[in-house]
Amino acid sequence: KMSWANGCSKFSKLAIDRFRSGLQWCLAKAVEMDLDVAITPHLDDGLERGGWRNALVFDPLEQYGGFSYYDIMLRPVAQALNAVIAQDTKVWFAMQGEMSATVVRHPRSWTALVPRLKSDILQGRQDEGLMQNLKIGVSTNFNKLCACVLMDLVDPTEYLTKLPAAMKPIMKQFNTMAIVELYNTVDLIGISSYACEWSWYTVCHLSTSCSLRML
Repeated sequence: KMSWANGCSKFSKLAIDRFRSGLQWCLAKAVEMDLDVAITPHLDDGLERGGWRNALVFDPLEQYGGFSYYDIMLRPVAQALNAVIAQDTKVWFAMQGEMSATVVRHPRSWTALVPRLKSDILQGRQDEGLMQNLKIGVSTNFNKLCACVLMDLVDPTEYLTKLPAAMKPIMKQFNTMAIVELYNTVDLIGISSYACEWSWYTVCHLSTSCSLRML
């Protein structure tokens, strides 16, 4: 049960170790059941200030209050995966979920994290199949890509129609070459898509780097 009644606690090494240990237990159970693993971590506003995760601007490698996002979230996840995944376990690891502002504002840091996380997950492992089964990427919101323009629009079609003109005056704020490099580096791109699907649209219309199995 989620509750903000107890306030927002500061991170500590003990809290990070407890998070890693608990996640490791869960992942071990998944591997025991011969399941593949998909992970998309989120940050939320724990201070009840109405903050939206998609608008959070932070560098994942910079320390805030003594810890970085890599320290508190990504490295513990990688360590848990390292401890339990089997050679044939397929892993899809999006470094963040529905948190686009940080990605477009700090693309070089997210690019640097791709090889670092692969190294963390594969450290000390000799399993030849692990690398080919490991996919690291980023996840974005369906719209509000930079969380900086047209924030009041709800209709996705209207948003996408107006987006080019709204972005034009502020494009110099972004390192577009670094963003392109990031998206060329990752193994997967996740999209939080809330728009209504067309009646003819099926899974077969998706072009993906992995095969989808309908159960």
